[in-house]
Amino acid sequence: MTILPDRDPQPQARAVEIVADALKVWRTRDGLPITDEQILERARNVVAALAADFELVPVGPVAELVKDLRQSLGDFIAAVETVGAALRSEVA
Repeated sequence: MTILPDRDPQPQARAVEIVADALKVWRTRDGLPITDEQILERARNVVAALAADFELVPVGPVAELVKDLRQSLGDFIAAVETVGAALRSEVA
């Protein structure tokens, strides 16, 4: 069971890739004459600015995380009910 997703040791590097992919829209959709090097530099600047004020933490596979948490919660509730039943039977 995984409670937390594996942490990316280089979240800023992945963030730069994501921002660069988004910025490529300027060239493909908007026709802006911008080179890959310029896009990468702007992506680095955006990520550096964000990283200065925020912790970049990848969320990982959210669906699997939610499924694991629900299963863990269900297991916990079942254990509490079992202990509660045992305590009630001792008191009675």
